[in-house]
Amino acid sequence: MFQKIKNAPLIYIEDKVINEKLKNKPFIRLLVDVLDGDLWSSKISFWGNNLIIFLILISTFEIIFSTDLNFLKYTSVFKFIFYSTSIIFSFEILARILLAEYLNPKYKGIKAKFMYLFSFYGIIDILSIIPFIFGLLGFNVSNYLNLLRIFRVWRIARYIPSFSNISQAFSSKRNEIFTTLHESLKKIISIAK
Repeated sequence: MFQKIKNAPLIYIEDKVINEKLKNKPFIRLLVDVLDGDLWSSKISFWGNNLIIFLILISTFEIIFSTDLNFLKYTSVFKFIFYSTSIIFSFEILARILLAEYLNPKYKGIKAKFMYLFSFYGIIDILSIIPFIFGLLGFNVSNYLNLLRIFRVWRIARYIPSFSNISQAFSSKRNEIFTTLHESLKKIISIAK
């Protein structure tokens, strides 16, 4: 494995047209390389994606352990993990929206952004940060809404090929899931009032 990483280029973007467009934009080129989801394409991609995977796992453990009464003395650590990972994930999602046409070159402009937002990964990304965004906006985030944070674990599907079956199943049942989520959110909002 380490030999594979050692021999990988520093940055690699497979699409030649995108690579040419970003030739004079090194920071955007670096972001596109990390966000394209190909773990092994370059050294930057490998380390950047492993950092994202690590943050997903840490935030998932935070969600699990912060609800256990035996770990109440670590509340400040859990809050730090929650806020720091939520901020990083928010910037990552914003970068995915802004760079959507580079990440999915089949689509251009606003269509690329919508294609990301309504994709399996886009929906998972957005659902996983809703409690953080609502908290920032001053809403009292209930435990029910906080459960949406567990969607962060599904973000790992980008990096593990066997999760593609799950994303295909999600795509085939998208309408039913949206209806259920919509009804659940309506109930949560009515309870919060």
